Amino acid sequence: MDQKERKQFWDVLCSLNGVDIQSESEKLARTIKTPRLLYRYRSVSLKSIDALQRNRMHFSNANYYDDPFDTLIKINFDRIRDEARKILSSDQIRHQLSSIL
Repeated sequence: MDQKERKQFWDVLCSLNGVDIQSESEKLARTIKTPRLLYRYRSVSLKSIDALQRNRMHFSNANYYDDPFDTLIKINFDRIRDEARKILSSDQIRHQLSSIL
């Protein structure tokens, strides 16, 4: 991504409000310019040599991330509960559940 594409991505990311997740994720996906190659520079260690020899990747767990917001997740339990109630109260689901039970 060049400077202009990064700015466009950032502007779109900042404009999302979480109301229409499907359309917002599609909008964000359209701004992502995936590079043809990705590089990961690592120090030479037994783990990095082993990863090269075995053609494997090693990942850190959240305890070792340098940014505490990397694993920050906001769960709107009220919205999930409301959506689940809508689904469970629909006639189609009730019919399917009654045929199973």
